[in-house]
Amino acid sequence: MPQGASYPVGTDRSFDPFVKSEGLMCGKELGHSMDESDWQWLDSLASQELDITSSRKGEHHWLRDENGAAIGHYRLVKRIRGWELCTVVISSEHRGKGLCSKLLANLCEQRLIHCWTRDVKLEGVLLNLGFRRWRGLTLITPSRIVRGLKLLFQPRRLFHQIRHLTAYKCYRRK
Repeated sequence: MPQGASYPVGTDRSFDPFVKSEGLMCGKELGHSMDESDWQWLDSLASQELDITSSRKGEHHWLRDENGAAIGHYRLVKRIRGWELCTVVISSEHRGKGLCSKLLANLCEQRLIHCWTRDVKLEGVLLNLGFRRWRGLTLITPSRIVRGLKLLFQPRRLFHQIRHLTAYKCYRRK
């Protein structure tokens, strides 16, 4: 995208170059605007797995195969006190290969990042990346209230969240 051009919502305003290894492209793509197939892939996973959301807000990072197709994704969202790691996902046919670790390996060290998860494998990846279990007080922010209200219009996801509420654990990295 030319210098000075405006980025639409959901655009990856990247600063890290590709890291290519084993036929995979990992990292943020300079000036890459996600196309509709990226969102369709993410929306499809979010409709199947209720712990996944596919919001266009935030800073999006992708893991792609050698053809450029999305096979992994995470999103960082700015919160009052740091960043929240959201929507970490690897497509089902590529799970169990250590790709989540590769995808998350380029998280910026200077940021305070927290992540809520109930996935045991993701917990292991986070611990390996220097995250620690956080048992402190969690702020109820306006954005959390808005997200909660939006769940009222998604009853299947709302009941899923309520059913698993005590299983979610917070991990944090300074």
